[in-house]
Amino acid sequence: MKNGVDKGFHAGYWGLSYRRKFFRTLWLTPIILLLPILIQPSHWMIGVAQWVWVIQLIYTYLKWKFESKEPSN
Repeated sequence: MKNGVDKGFHAGYWGLSYRRKFFRTLWLTPIILLLPILIQPSHWMIGVAQWVWVIQLIYTYLKWKFESKEPSN
């Protein structure tokens, strides 16, 4: 792990490792899927938010895997 906290508590998203960012994004996914039902925004807004969420999941997963393959110093 190059940057970010990988063990213990850390409240901020930006200070986490990509592995922890991925898992945090993953466990928030049900909330993101249920939120449109609760607040009933426009259909366009729902689609954009869900696509951005999927892209974030894929990005953090790929960065986590790339980071784990790099040799540590």
